[in-house]
Amino acid sequence: MKSPEHLELWEDIKGYQWLLNEYKRVSAKIGNEAVETGNQLMSIQTIKAFESKEQTNRRLHKLKMRYSDKIAMVNKIMDSASNDRDYAVIHCVTDGMTVAETAKHLKISRRTVYRIIDDLIINELEKQ
Repeated sequence: MKSPEHLELWEDIKGYQWLLNEYKRVSAKIGNEAVETGNQLMSIQTIKAFESKEQTNRRLHKLKMRYSDKIAMVNKIMDSASNDRDYAVIHCVTDGMTVAETAKHLKISRRTVYRIIDDLIINELEKQ
């Protein structure tokens, strides 16, 4: 039985491109919505809008940190590939290819693709 961390890493590997795109989107949104504060009198609507933006920014920062952690973990797994075949498998899957497409492309079995990814994940989880 695979642990929840193992299954989550599998999903992160398969969704790596999505994670990168979402990280970039959130980063850009945080950068574009800097809230200025001053010693000026604010109306109640302005205060509520300011608090709303602050809450949104906090949520976005949490998302950014979570995506950053996931991306870093997948990058560690990618870096831990010890031979060319493992390297090719992990990069095909992180580029968005399915297990079947990866197996066909590299002329290996789907079981081998699963085994390689599982071994890389297990090795990284053991290092923690």
